[in-house]
Amino acid sequence: MATLLGFLLSSLGLCRHINIFKSRVFILFFFSVTSLPCFSLCIVPERMKLEFSGLYVTGINQKAKSTPFYNRVDVARFYVEGKPGKNVVVTIPHRQFLYKKVGRERLKINRFVYGCGLSKRGSVRIRANGRTPLLCIGAVVKIHAKNSAGRYSSAIRFEVNYK
Repeated sequence: MATLLGFLLSSLGLCRHINIFKSRVFILFFFSVTSLPCFSLCIVPERMKLEFSGLYVTGINQKAKSTPFYNRVDVARFYVEGKPGKNVVVTIPHRQFLYKKVGRERLKINRFVYGCGLSKRGSVRIRANGRTPLLCIGAVVKIHAKNSAGRYSSAIRFEVNYK
């Protein structure tokens, strides 16, 4: 049947027009697929590292806190891109540590603190341009008497999902 149709089209002189039409449809389909916006979530990092750069006094139990504000460099800062108007939730797994820059000591992160564009529970709405405002995550760490003074830092792991 296909050969019969091909013969009829070639006998009428329409093959050239059909092939051009097929190529135009393919090109149009290709550009429409590649130009569609991707609605999967993307994390755009600005600075993904928590850092406690101050030298803390040893021998005394104390808490150190990196408060998430826009101008702080010791907090994790990032954007999320996705479907405009949808809510997004940031989830952080437990048992994460900060490691000393020199040596093998580590500090357990007791609590994470959300800030900047994130609510206290870690949710935010994606703006009309497909991107959230700047999002920040800080931490609270308890420094024990056995921990020595120094710079502790680490990249944190987290998930971002639609609500």
